[in-house]
Amino acid sequence: MTRDHFILLTLTLLALGLRLWQLDSVPPGWRDDELINSLVISQKVLDGDWQLYYPDASGHEALYHALNALFLAAFGATVPGIRWLSVLLGTAAVPLTYLVGKLLFQSRWVGVVAALGLAFSFWGLMYSRIGLRHVSLPFFMLIAFYFFLRPFFQEAEGERVKTAWLSFGLSAVFLGLSFYTYFASRGVPLIIIAWLIYAAIVAWPRVRAQWRGVVGLGLLTAVFALPLALTLQQQPEPDARVLELAAPIINAREGDFALLQEHIIRTLNMFHSDGDDEWLYNIPFRPVFGSVGAVFFWLGVLFSFSYAWRPFWARMRGTALPEPEMRVGLASAFLLLWWLAGISPGFLSIPPGSLGHTIVAQSAVYLFTAVPLLTLQNYLTDRARHRTESTSSLPPFLSSSLPLLLLATLLIGSIALRDIPAYFVEWPNRGNVRLLYRADLGSVARYVQSESGLTDFGVTSLLPGPWDRVALGMELGEDTAVFPRLYNPERVILFQPAQSFIGYPVTLQPIYADWYEAHGPRTGGYTLSTVTNQPLPADFTTHNICFVNGFCLRMSHFDPATGQLDLLWHVAEPLTLPPMPLISNPPPPGVDARPRLQFFAQQLDTTGNWLAGDDGLWIDVQTLRQGDLFIQRHYLPPLTEAVHDLRIGQYDPVLDERILTKEGADSIPLPLNPAP
Repeated sequence: MTRDHFILLTLTLLALGLRLWQLDSVPPGWRDDELINSLVISQKVLDGDWQLYYPDASGHEALYHALNALFLAAFGATVPGIRWLSVLLGTAAVPLTYLVGKLLFQSRWVGVVAALGLAFSFWGLMYSRIGLRHVSLPFFMLIAFYFFLRPFFQEAEGERVKTAWLSFGLSAVFLGLSFYTYFASRGVPLIIIAWLIYAAIVAWPRVRAQWRGVVGLGLLTAVFALPLALTLQQQPEPDARVLELAAPIINAREGDFALLQEHIIRTLNMFHSDGDDEWLYNIPFRPVFGSVGAVFFWLGVLFSFSYAWRPFWARMRGTALPEPEMRVGLASAFLLLWWLAGISPGFLSIPPGSLGHTIVAQSAVYLFTAVPLLTLQNYLTDRARHRTESTSSLPPFLSSSLPLLLLATLLIGSIALRDIPAYFVEWPNRGNVRLLYRADLGSVARYVQSESGLTDFGVTSLLPGPWDRVALGMELGEDTAVFPRLYNPERVILFQPAQSFIGYPVTLQPIYADWYEAHGPRTGGYTLSTVTNQPLPADFTTHNICFVNGFCLRMSHFDPATGQLDLLWHVAEPLTLPPMPLISNPPPPGVDARPRLQFFAQQLDTTGNWLAGDDGLWIDVQTLRQGDLFIQRHYLPPLTEAVHDLRIGQYDPVLDERILTKEGADSIPLPLNPAP
């Protein structure tokens, strides 16, 4: 095994271990975006809906989903099925960063330090452990860069590449494939084009020697990109996500550059004093580096500007630059262009400094931290080459690799000691992160699985609907006899089943709160409670009117002074519901994502005209079972003389059709005053 093989193997195993460790608990649960990516978009591939570009969720390129479908088919809706593809792609980016760094600067120090920084980084861990397509872009981009750079930089070392055509061809393949990963990929060719212009100015013979390969690269890349370009032209709302986030550009076009200026400053600050403000993917406003890493990073940027300027300066003076300096200048220019292109989405979109939008720059950022070590290495090498026994020489301490090792250890140690605890301990235990990733639903599932007698129960939810249901179902597993009902306690109280996990989020204020009696321990943010067998107030009116879909109205109460209307519903028979497929958010153009069932309450005048209403369904009907009982509350205006009629009913918003009662009525009249 060669030294490079050993380094690559070590880096790969280290990165893989960090990306697999505690994968089932960090991230602490399941986020909408992750579930939509796999269970809606990747599922389309398994369903035979093959596209180059899916318009779901504001538009998604297809390659990540095609690959993810393989894992989903093999492992189902589980941690391996949803997250392992990202683990593998994020792991591969670490040794690829080593290869690109070593190739650019002909230094293992640069490659190893950058790769280790990425392996330990919060940024690298975040996108390597969640089922989002962002992580696929660095993988394909790094391979494309490696093969593109080989003919230029290996030849500069006297290792003439006889297979330049193969290198350019492979670069075109992976560059073309990168277009099908994430929209930020469309800026990657600009890095290559800008660097070729720079190289043509300062080192024209080097570019001229490879011009055929470069032309071939461009043509083949265009061939790969053409199908996607044609597909996007046919989309009714192509790149809707870009338009949603492009507020700085929109404002600038109207002559207001304040937001653009703010975004540029905040994105540049993301490496030392500011950061991504999204709880989903960062500890808000946490910069990429601590103080040590920031010093190395900005020194690397400064040195790279200096190295990239030297060939220009030599060109203007008409002097020849030594080959090693020319090579470092070309490498530094590529790194700078890579970084600037990679962070530009942070300038142009919201939020500023987004770790996701700037993921093109990820490896470049950690390569910058290694550039100061390259500077020191070159200095030590130069001093060692010129010193003689008769002159004062450097102390043995400075004439060896020990200073490099110590500084590298300081840098990598500062990243690891700061980022690993932040990612694995601090971030997943923040309250907003636990809420956004539904961590407390996982706590409920683990408690229920340890209590074999608990099978039917309710769970309070801020937004009871498909993603809470799916996330809780995944935590419980497929082979389960547990049937949770999800409801918003601000509008619903569940009587049957009588037991519910309530109290989370704490901002929810349950109706009939004094009817809950806690009898179990707190799990996550919830308390297991039972609805006491208190009789309903005497002024409730009895109805016993059933709808054709299986719901029956048993009782009602309207308070004329407040407009508060409480309805007691009974699931009298298995529900007949319209199709309720999982739909991405935002939905694809032309797809109606409204709920397929709503309950309405209306106040009408003497001629039957609508005066006021309150529509909604604050319980997930797909979790209900025969025999369930719940009260749902509607809020109407206080009673006035203009109100002549009070009616309730059900309807399908998508079809704009009311659900009929078994007697054929499309609504139920209610008394305007409480029963005596």
